[in-house]
Amino acid sequence: VAGLNLIAIYGSSRNPSAASFFIYAASVIANGFGPKAATRVLAGQVLFSAFASAWLGAEWWFYMASVVISVLIGAITIQARAKEADNAKLRLAQEEIERIAKLAERERIARDLHDVLGHTLSVVVLKSELAQKLMTRDPARALQEMAEVERISRQGLAEVREAITGYRSSGLAAEIEHVR
Repeated sequence: VAGLNLIAIYGSSRNPSAASFFIYAASVIANGFGPKAATRVLAGQVLFSAFASAWLGAEWWFYMASVVISVLIGAITIQARAKEADNAKLRLAQEEIERIAKLAERERIARDLHDVLGHTLSVVVLKSELAQKLMTRDPARALQEMAEVERISRQGLAEVREAITGYRSSGLAAEIEHVR
């Protein structure tokens, strides 16, 4: 900002059109300051450019246009930078929400699979142990227990497949796209 002001002052002494560098100075203020500080610096910039132009002897109509344009351009860039900062915060918040949602979904899947498999595998283990013990004493009953183990295992497998199929479902729009 200071460098552009020096160029404007030095150049305006030789060519009044160099006062346009005051406008450039106003446009870059938003890059170096927060919105509130930038507004104060812009006010100072506008006053400085008005006094400097008057001191250099420029016609009032010439430097007043520069002042008005400086105010407009400076205010627009300050507002645009503030909006960009707000959008960046919103993007970060959205990314955090998505991360938390994914984590919650993984935890839900883990709980569901534990619920589905935990009971089934416990029953399979107990029935298998029982079948082992019955193998020498009552082979027919041991065979019956092993058949029950097979049935329970198949049922558990079907429940896991059903649960996974439910997780893969992405809603109506995704299903329609999948069908296409």
